[in-house]
Amino acid sequence: MPINPIDLHDSIQLVRLHAIQLAAYRIEAGLIGSMAIPALGETLETLRIAPASWFGAWRQGQMCGAIALEVHLDIVEIAKLLVDPVVSRQGIGTDLLAYALAAFPGYTFKVATGARNTPAKRLYAKFGFKQMVSRTTPEGIEVVLWVLYR
Repeated sequence: MPINPIDLHDSIQLVRLHAIQLAAYRIEAGLIGSMAIPALGETLETLRIAPASWFGAWRQGQMCGAIALEVHLDIVEIAKLLVDPVVSRQGIGTDLLAYALAAFPGYTFKVATGARNTPAKRLYAKFGFKQMVSRTTPEGIEVVLWVLYR
């Protein structure tokens, strides 16, 4: 499955990314029991100007998943990892995470997940990420910080 940079100035790619984000976070909201996920309120414009580099997974010419990365010195923060629920559980999240890890060898990776998002927790644990701390967001969502030292 090809993984390529997403052009957030391309309106077709931006609209598709936004649709995937909303669908994916609605699923997560159900898993964690809260619709107060900030990403559910993002607009096309706030998504476009966020300080992340986006990479998309493409199947039959259609974006089906994406990962947003923020690089700070020798640390890569996974800001978002999204898979279209229509094609979930088909290895797309795994492919996107493997791509990010391969693109930044030797970097430390950080990510936060909902404490009750079992599929995300399994994915990061599979790649060797370790749970570090948990906290509660201002929206009342318990999140867990994961780190992978390499």
